[in-house]
Amino acid sequence: MADITTIFLKILQLVIVIAIGYAATKARVITQEGKKHLSELVLTITNPCSVLFAVLSGENTLTKKQVLLLTAIAFVAYGFLILVAHFLPKVLREKKDAGVWRFMMVFSNVGFFGFPVVRAVFVKDSSAVFYAAIFNLVFQLLAYTYGARQISGDREEGRLRPKLLLKPIIIASLLAYVIYFTGWKAPKFMTDTVGFMANVTSPLCMLIIGSSLAIVPVGRVFTRWKLYPVLILKQIGIPVAVYFALSGFVTNETILGICVIMMAMPVAALTALFCTKYERDGELAASGVFLSTLLSVATIPLLMWLLF
Repeated sequence: MADITTIFLKILQLVIVIAIGYAATKARVITQEGKKHLSELVLTITNPCSVLFAVLSGENTLTKKQVLLLTAIAFVAYGFLILVAHFLPKVLREKKDAGVWRFMMVFSNVGFFGFPVVRAVFVKDSSAVFYAAIFNLVFQLLAYTYGARQISGDREEGRLRPKLLLKPIIIASLLAYVIYFTGWKAPKFMTDTVGFMANVTSPLCMLIIGSSLAIVPVGRVFTRWKLYPVLILKQIGIPVAVYFALSGFVTNETILGICVIMMAMPVAALTALFCTKYERDGELAASGVFLSTLLSVATIPLLMWLLF
């Protein structure tokens, strides 16, 4: 794992690219239509390439049993988040947008922001992105079922459809499992080509996040007072709780670090997309994404320093 200064500088680097994406959108260099196409490019091609490259080029630092353990932890962790989210609207006295608050608590930006951060923290472990993709796999399965049901309020939206399993990131994640467990080695030219595509993922992700934040009405973002305790719980309280819950029986630093980082990620950008689709409070969702992304610049290095 990288030292605290390296982690901070890497995350600062990501934030600078986010700022570039923000400025480019304000200057109309990146349009909303352009952002949509960039998002599709990342979701369907470069992010899946990142996952595949992680196992094709990696040293497979975890054993097969440890990968299965990490998978089990990912499912349990999301189950814990769903339990916490269930009571959150009652505590906040937010009945109207209860589903939006639950979604923000459960779903984090484990893909667009998570992969680059994991790559920065575990700079010496090229397989780390694959381990992070395990959380992304669970995220995808739950976000379009449980998550869609929460925001839409329609149980039909929560059905697990076969079409969901055809999403490129899920196919890539499942294929990565096969490669990891079989130990198959791709020709060097193929690995290099996939890696060449994977290398553009981090900057593209940051530009997309910056572009998304550019449409948020900043003047009203910081007046959403209920967001502050929720984000502190989400990005500090829960990662710390996960650390202490796992440290008693998980001795591998990579597993522990991946779990803590995935729990410390900012609110998923998908929150705002779902709110637009289902005509919910999009400003609340955008404010959550904006504030949590800013907060993560401090919280992630702080957590790595304190816990590791």
